[in-house]
Amino acid sequence: RRERLREPRAWGWVVDRVLGHPWLAAMTAGGAVVALAAPAFGLHTSTPGLQGLPSRLPIVATLHRIETAFPGGPQPATVVVQAPDVTAAPVQAGIRALERRALATGQMHEPLSVEVNGRHDVSIVSVPLSGQGTDAISDRALATLRAEVIPASIGRVA
Repeated sequence: RRERLREPRAWGWVVDRVLGHPWLAAMTAGGAVVALAAPAFGLHTSTPGLQGLPSRLPIVATLHRIETAFPGGPQPATVVVQAPDVTAAPVQAGIRALERRALATGQMHEPLSVEVNGRHDVSIVSVPLSGQGTDAISDRALATLRAEVIPASIGRVA
């Protein structure tokens, strides 16, 4: 019975060494953590999509051929307008102002579309952005839409 109550010899040896030299143990443990984390420093992030793939891959050339044969585009930005009645004159004027301002930036383009739900309390405005959808051009266009176009147009409607 006494043998079963004793701690394992290996654990006792480790505890003796750690308690005997705490700074050395802390430095060793820290070094081990840094060594295990080192591969993470070599990682790089990218936006998913064709632009995030290395151009040397054969699949990228195939995707470019498919994209040329069947052109499409990135999903447009969506502006959701909610009001008691989105068909009311002030709201419609705000949506038209949003469309005009968006096109005037040169960062957004036709075709803009507006959908209204059956209860007429929500309207969805689709705004195609310049760029590929995952690049810096699209990011700038979206930032312009959020920071300038919306506040100066539909953002002014009560």
